[in-house]
Amino acid sequence: MPQISPFQRNPQNVLGDFATFLYKEVLLYYESDDISGLSNGAQEKSYIQFIKENGIELEYNAKTKKVRKAKSYNLLNTYLAPSVTSQDIQDKIIFTATKNKVFKSLFFHIRNAFAHNQIKIDGDYVHMYDKLSPSNTKTQTAKMTMIGHVKKETLKKLIICLKSI
Repeated sequence: MPQISPFQRNPQNVLGDFATFLYKEVLLYYESDDISGLSNGAQEKSYIQFIKENGIELEYNAKTKKVRKAKSYNLLNTYLAPSVTSQDIQDKIIFTATKNKVFKSLFFHIRNAFAHNQIKIDGDYVHMYDKLSPSNTKTQTAKMTMIGHVKKETLKKLIICLKSI
């Protein structure tokens, strides 16, 4: 099981057909009005069944911290505690989420990982992370908002599942 940490971003990152999938199914979807129709109920039966059948875990808002001097809790100023981001994970995505917008928050993080070249393929698995921009943190330390290590095919199926709920 790997520890997900910022990695050297490669301008020639080879994602293959997965890049096309992420562009169409996540980035364009997130940037469109269609995202407003995305369900956010983590208690949806089809979602729970998918999680059980595919052996993947989504963990959100476990041990989060707010950026110092931030006035409110939101995705742009909240990050995962270092104790969370330093653990080894497999078949799991850990992320910050706003209340009642769990799936929309997940799409936000996956979109950012893809758009900022913070995603790479490692065999059958996808390593990905999202972090706060340096302007939000005022430090050089990466403030991670999402880490993930899941099978590529499982991530594709998850995205399709969430969009169909």
